[in-house]
Formats: sequence, C-alpha cells, structure tokens
Amino acid sequence: MYDWGVVSGTKRSLGGCAGTVAWVHERQLTVFHAGDTVGMLLSPGEGPRQMTFAHEQGGALTRYFGIGDKLQIDITTMAIAEDDVLLLMSDGVTKAFSAQAAAELVATTMDRCGDPGAAAEELATQSRRRGSTDDITVVVMTLNEDE
Repeated sequence: MYDWGVVSGTKRSLGGCAGTVAWVHERQLTVFHAGDTVGMLLSPGEGPRQMTFAHEQGGALTRYFGIGDKLQIDITTMAIAEDDVLLLMSDGVTKAFSAQAAAELVATTMDRCGDPGAAAEELATQSRRRGSTDDITVVVMTLNEDE
C-alpha cells in the first residue's frame, strides 16, 4: 500500500486507503493514522477524546496509504486506564454521525450491555439506517489489564 503507483500518463494514484492502527503496550495506547478514519478513547467519568483528525481538503484526502514517499503518518501516544474503551471507525460511520455522537452511542450501548461487539454492531447498524452508503467499519475494544 505504500506506493501503488499512478495511472499511466497521469499523476492520479492507482489506489489508496485511509487507516488507523492502534497498538496497546504496557498501559500506553499508540495510534498511527493517515486519512479520514477516526480513533476515539472513551474513559469512564470523562468525555470521549478524539485521537485522529481527517486529512482532507476540498473533499479529497491529502494523506493516505498509497501516496508513496509523501506519506506522513500522525502518531499519538497516551496513557490508558482500566476499562477505557477504544473506538475505531471508518468514514462510512462519520458520514452518518459526528465522531462525538458515535462515541456517545457506543458509550450508551456499553453502559446498557457491557458488550463491545454489540456496541460496534449498533453503531454500524445505525450508520446504515442513517443512509451511509460508504464502507462501514467499526472496532470497539475494552482495554482491561487481564485481557
């Protein structure tokens, strides 16, 4: 994905994708990001914290995997606590919800049932119901010491 090349005779890329990668190690969360996917950290008793920001200008991505040697990746590291919840979502979700509203829906679902899978499914389902036609990807993970 680093460099898919360009359409012959143009500068148009043959492909590209946005992405957010989360790495958890020793009570630290590190997020690597390029594009328009969104990463949020939901901590009990605190408001959701957005860890990524879209790389867009005029509706087009300005940073993405596949751009070649111009790729710049945002890297964010923060401490995490027991029972924090990680939320990663594609633009298919954020075209239907603001990042804040998506995080609130996940937090409400987690409060109700405590199941990260159910929270991810609820956000994906509600995104489709709101008319999103883009790809919808949702990851919800509880960050527990035991797991």
